[in-house]
Amino acid sequence: KLQFLYFIGDSAIKMKRSIVVAICVATAGALPVDDEKCSGQGYYYTDIDECMCFSCFDGRSCEEEVPGCLVTDTLGNPEVLEEYWRNHSGAGSAAVAEVYYRTPYQYGNAVTAGNRAGLKGSLLPAFNDSVVRLHQRVGNVADPEKKNLVIGAGVTQLIAAAIFACKALYAPDKHFYVYAQPPYYSGYTSGLLGTGMANVSFTTDETLDPSQVIEFLAYPNNPNNAFNKPKYPTAACLVHDQVYFWPSLVDIKAGGAPVHTTISFFSMSKLTGHAGTRLGWALVEDEALANAMDGYVSMMSKHVSIDAQYRSYQVVNYLQNEDNFAFFTWLRGVMSTRWEELGQILANQSKLVQHAVPGAFYAWIQCTSLPEGSTCLDVFKSNGINPADGTKFGGTPDFVRLELVVPTPVWGLLKKRITSIIQS
Repeated sequence: KLQFLYFIGDSAIKMKRSIVVAICVATAGALPVDDEKCSGQGYYYTDIDECMCFSCFDGRSCEEEVPGCLVTDTLGNPEVLEEYWRNHSGAGSAAVAEVYYRTPYQYGNAVTAGNRAGLKGSLLPAFNDSVVRLHQRVGNVADPEKKNLVIGAGVTQLIAAAIFACKALYAPDKHFYVYAQPPYYSGYTSGLLGTGMANVSFTTDETLDPSQVIEFLAYPNNPNNAFNKPKYPTAACLVHDQVYFWPSLVDIKAGGAPVHTTISFFSMSKLTGHAGTRLGWALVEDEALANAMDGYVSMMSKHVSIDAQYRSYQVVNYLQNEDNFAFFTWLRGVMSTRWEELGQILANQSKLVQHAVPGAFYAWIQCTSLPEGSTCLDVFKSNGINPADGTKFGGTPDFVRLELVVPTPVWGLLKKRITSIIQS
């Protein structure tokens, strides 16, 4: 049949190719999302023909609730977002690359005014353009088209890259300080350790020389969702970590959008829930700083996986479509419902006090009636919940960070167990 098509002419060849492509896409989009096999308490994966059970569920079909199990709630893992993609599985038909796709090493992790021409044929400029269009449409960062793009293996790597680059460019011969106002995201301290640099330390001191400081400002803040102002507005580097600054989680206009800043961080993890893809991006005002960050990422991992780049590119492109923009509305609805339910549980009592601004991923909860020698983490663990200890965020032992982005069945467990804390 193939020989016959070639004799017919070029139009038939193109038709045959189109048919093959159509079949491939249809097959990819029709892969079964058969979570009934997992009792609605886990996800079924066709590649291993097996269920992956949610926290505190077990069995071949995830049919059992594990007695005495602690609900793991510490990693900022946006598992609930997979529910959207499983119900829109056709969106993933182009998100997985063919086996022959860009098999050699890829070079570079940045798109700048100076290097764009040299990236001809690379996926990175197309990803840059797609990201810019999304930011322009959402309006969460000022002048994205004028910024330089740097990608990393998640924002975790970009934190280290920013520290490395700022120290190297702006304080090569001086002690350098990484500052964040408490409560702060614990990744800023671990990011510092990841650089392995001498003469750099983490601090919460607000009286330092700004020329020797890089300030990380999570915007909105992790763990309490507040829109804080920088303590060092003239720091050598001021980083707005905007991974949660999307209309799915917060009112970005109320947050002062578009944000004018020298460095902004975003991630696939907190945008669409694709945490396992491990891709984050920075929009950097200064080209020299972007190049230095690129150098760090290249030194640590050569380049971000091309499969991660491709998947991220396809998903960000998906969000460009008017109909698919409903993703943001869907997640906003899920989070609004969960915050309302949590508020109802915590109403008319004083044992647990919630201090976070409602809307985003986390509740910042204080235990007000602790037994002597106990912590808030102890109280939650004794009731079957393992949240993040407040001290990891520069807080005190009477606080914990509770994640609201767990799968729906796990959210049901959390509600019951928080209620038991109040009633005990």
